[in-house]
Order: sequence, then C-alpha cells, then structure tokens
Amino acid sequence: MSAPGAIIGRNARFTVYINGADVRITLRPGQMLSHHWGHATDEGYDSGSDTWKHEGDHISWQWGTDGRDCDGRLSHGGESTATELTGNRVENYSEPDSDYPVWQSLHSYQHDYRAEAAGY
Repeated sequence: MSAPGAIIGRNARFTVYINGADVRITLRPGQMLSHHWGHATDEGYDSGSDTWKHEGDHISWQWGTDGRDCDGRLSHGGESTATELTGNRVENYSEPDSDYPVWQSLHSYQHDYRAEAAGY
C-alpha cells in the first residue's frame, strides 16, 4: 500500500503558491501545466514561469525567473521532482500550515549578468 500523498499512475493533486495564494492543481498522467507571469517594477521588470508535469510515478517542476533592476539583470531557475504530494509544511505563506509537495532539487542555476561581465 502506498503513502496517502504518493503518485502511482493516477491523477496527481497538489498545492502550489501562486500570486499570493495557495492554488490546488490536478494533473492526469502525462499532462503538463505551465504558469507564466511578469510585470514592470519601479527599476525594471520581474518575470517567471513554472511548469509541472505528471511523469507517471512523480511530478516534475521546472521553474525560472528573470529580472532587471538598478543592479542589473539576474536570473535563476531549476528543476525539482516530487513523489510525495503532501508532507511539506510551510508556515510563512498566506494559508496557515499549508501542505505542499516534498520537492527534491535535481539542479538549479543563477546568473548575475553584471557580476559575470566583471569576471566574478
């Protein structure tokens, strides 16, 4: 018998934090969902994207952000995977004790374009 939040070839239901609130997502096996956002700021812009995919026995999550301000351009992102869709208690968001997937980071990156141009 599998754990209550485990994925085994069935619909995957999990919670993510988007635009200041918890959002419940349901994905069928093989289904993918993307969310993109962006806005101007007082010094430049902020933008980002998230893509979740039901891989049959786990959920993959690819994410990235890009922005520019007075210090220059900065981008970062990565990819994570989750086999357990509940169990990650997060107390700092709007919903008390929100329950999120237990994400395992596969890789991540960060680019500080000004620092890289300066040779750091």
